[in-house]
Amino acid sequence: VTYTAATQAHFKTGSHTNINLPAVTTLELFEQGVVSYMDTRVYTTLKNFYVTGGQGKAPFSTTVTSVVIIGGPALTTAEVKGGDFDTVAVQSPLLTSLTTAGEIRYITIDTCPELEEIAMNHDHLSGSGAAEIEIVDNAKLKSLAPTALKYVGDITVEDNPSLTSLDLSSITKIPLAGSYEVGISGNKLTGTYVEATACICKSTSRP
Repeated sequence: VTYTAATQAHFKTGSHTNINLPAVTTLELFEQGVVSYMDTRVYTTLKNFYVTGGQGKAPFSTTVTSVVIIGGPALTTAEVKGGDFDTVAVQSPLLTSLTTAGEIRYITIDTCPELEEIAMNHDHLSGSGAAEIEIVDNAKLKSLAPTALKYVGDITVEDNPSLTSLDLSSITKIPLAGSYEVGISGNKLTGTYVEATACICKSTSRP
């Protein structure tokens, strides 16, 4: 499909390999396929991107393999509105607004120098194992507070020099199997600690 002069485009599902939009500024996918691959970086005029994923079926770990790469030299607004995704990767020099919803197994937000906030409202992809988040090298990002992520494995929050607030309290489920890593460094986080004190415990016996 080629829309030579279209500035706004809306499709049920698609890929950058079969949708040619040389002038597009707003693109929305309403039901992106669960085995699809979409890379918005090919749309050099794109400013606004919205995507909703399809509904996967068990076993999600093998039936949902969709990948969405969100970026481009003009992109300022991106929103994952819902649905199921395996991977969402965000990298954009002008991005200022990012919102997520639905279920995502792995999300990475890397080198978005103008992004100050993330409305991270997605949960893990049910039935596909623990979620993963990677937030790296975002110069102006001030805070990060996932609201719905409960079942998370690997966490990387590194080299975000303006990040002063990190709230991971939504993460309440411990993965049942496997090994996982948490890396938090190179941010502007501060904190306090209370020095441990020895505890003298007394035991009592009962007849």
